[in-house]
Amino acid sequence: MKNWSKIGVLLLFVALVSCNKIKEYNAEKPIVEVNTEKLFLSDIQAILPQNILPEDSAKYADEYIKKWTVRNLLYQKAQGNISSSQEAEIEQLVEGYRRSLIVHLYERKLVEQKVKTPTDDELKSYYETHSNLFRLHDDLFRGIYMRLPKGTPKIDVLRKYFRNVEKNLPEIEKFSYQSATSYEYLDENWVKKSDFSANYPVEIPSTKGLHEASDEQNVYFLYIFDSKNAGDIMPFDFAKQEIVPILQEQNSFNFITKFEEDLYWRALQKGDVVIHKQEENTGKFKIWDFLNFWKE
Repeated sequence: MKNWSKIGVLLLFVALVSCNKIKEYNAEKPIVEVNTEKLFLSDIQAILPQNILPEDSAKYADEYIKKWTVRNLLYQKAQGNISSSQEAEIEQLVEGYRRSLIVHLYERKLVEQKVKTPTDDELKSYYETHSNLFRLHDDLFRGIYMRLPKGTPKIDVLRKYFRNVEKNLPEIEKFSYQSATSYEYLDENWVKKSDFSANYPVEIPSTKGLHEASDEQNVYFLYIFDSKNAGDIMPFDFAKQEIVPILQEQNSFNFITKFEEDLYWRALQKGDVVIHKQEENTGKFKIWDFLNFWKE
């Protein structure tokens, strides 16, 4: 209890420092020690979230110090109860993890340098072969959206323009510049209805053509070029964002597999790897014969 009361005093100091109320402190002096392990003020400051309140910082730091202390006490207790065989096992596991981590970082760097981003042709080919795997979770549409104040002059003219959008698109855009409070041409990219619903006062329709709605202040025009429902096959442009990471992972796996195989056989040819043959008539499995068979 005596030690924890000291920690409480130190935490008040930490809170004051976090508020810049104390400007001077010996940064080389630890605030907590567990035998040879030391915890410094800089360690506490590093884990405190930004913009944390002083009273919260004391509580946060209190929990961290307790966990840090218990963790070190437990480690030292456990270390004294590890047998020599367990110590050897730990060293083996640590070395195995170290080797795996080094190889992983090296292969990741190779992939970043050597594996190119999938081309549009590769993406389209994958989509055409596996399009059934890509199903929509949301309703989509493409179209033209316009919001106009009620009482806008010549709205009937605008309705006539929408009868032939392909021909009258320049006139529609000109009308929007002059009178609309909001205009969006949504033909190039598919839009989720759920993302756009706040812009339209009623449920966004699925049927192609012109749709009109209004509220107390505005008149809304929504021309639907095309739409798709949840469960339909995704359009390519929409599925593309999901295909890219799939192909990148496949290409990376294929590259690393080939790289490792080439590395192995080059090392054999150069003599960097020596496979020792088994003696004849020993009845033992001949690893050399197996490797030659695999190579063929």
